[in-house]
Amino acid sequence: MGFNNTPITSANRQTTIGSIGAMGYTKNVAAPRNPTNNNTVDAQNLALNINQDDIQIKAKIKHAEADIFSKDANTPIGLDNLKGVKIDARNATITLAGKELSSTVNALAKKESPMIKNIAFDFLPDNKAFADIKLKKFINFNVKIKGELNANPINNMVRFTPTDINVNGIPVKKVMDFLGLKIGEMVNIGKPTGSFFTSDDSIYFSPTKLVKNLDLDGHITNLTTDAGSISVFLGEDGIAPYQPKPHDGANNYVHIQTTNMNFAGFNLKDTDLALVDGTPNDPFDLLNDPSKKVIKKGQLTIPESFIDTALKKKTEGGSMKNMRFTMPDGNGKLKASMWGFLPISLDLNFGNSQNGDLKVTPDNGKLFGFIPLPNSILRKTLVKETEGSVEVQGVIVDLGKLADLETAPFKSVTHENGKLILTM
Repeated sequence: MGFNNTPITSANRQTTIGSIGAMGYTKNVAAPRNPTNNNTVDAQNLALNINQDDIQIKAKIKHAEADIFSKDANTPIGLDNLKGVKIDARNATITLAGKELSSTVNALAKKESPMIKNIAFDFLPDNKAFADIKLKKFINFNVKIKGELNANPINNMVRFTPTDINVNGIPVKKVMDFLGLKIGEMVNIGKPTGSFFTSDDSIYFSPTKLVKNLDLDGHITNLTTDAGSISVFLGEDGIAPYQPKPHDGANNYVHIQTTNMNFAGFNLKDTDLALVDGTPNDPFDLLNDPSKKVIKKGQLTIPESFIDTALKKKTEGGSMKNMRFTMPDGNGKLKASMWGFLPISLDLNFGNSQNGDLKVTPDNGKLFGFIPLPNSILRKTLVKETEGSVEVQGVIVDLGKLADLETAPFKSVTHENGKLILTM
């Protein structure tokens, strides 16, 4: 008996899962969410390229909604390193390119069975696919399979069921049916707990298990194919077509509501963060496309190393050279060379302006380490280098110009050793 292949709809979802469970298969259940460190993500129009060992995947994510949480309640989520992170994809629409996916499945299948020398497959319209499998067991076999693809919501599988099988140029599907033989008996690959395997009359693969070190749950409810690609639908996206919606006036974005997360060198607590694509005419490539960061509420902790890098990047070509920024006691210390040959040092005191902007007040400026510099000169220099503006004794810094960061007004600006803490 193979997996049940009943299409999932909102009306029959529970009946279908229950009937398949009675056959001995169980629905993958996400680990209990951690209420003390639960983070939600919704995204639209992303490009995701994975090149990890044998895994080569090019994916376009039209839409995704997921809960992301740490397996350790005391450890912040780290988007740069997904070890120790659990992802529960509630809804998603993902399109995978057949060429790269074929290469990935080929590499995985070779590890599962020494008989397999090569697998190549391609997607065709109307949920059709073609597979070319080269085997060697005493003699060489070339197995060409045409078949149909269907979503298998149990165990998050895509099911490929042959309608035509050709071995070394000889059609054998009708003979196999007459003898009661199944593809899983001819080509035995993997185990049902893996990402790619044969069972009974079908071949299965799981998009959620292809990438190593990724603990991902997401229940496949539908799929469609086009020439050279497959679109997989998770959750409600497989029942009703997803209707695109903008966020912060953009169609390409990632929106994160986080309890405790490390991201791009920042730590975010109880924060509403949006990453908005800086190149909106193509899908949002998080690794390569510029983006604007929008924070509407929460607490943002910025390490001194980020401020140091941002200042150096912003002042390239300016009068301040060889900048070095530190916060050894919570207050900023800046050293630089004016025009490349006059060493200066000054303190930078951080606070918030009357309108809730980040305000930096320079103080204790010295030339050559002992000649006092007037604060008016320091303010003028900071305004020029950061494209800021003057408020009383300080300079209002535009974080959008300095770090592509747009925020709500700050309620408080505090600091601790080596860190600046902004609360909105």
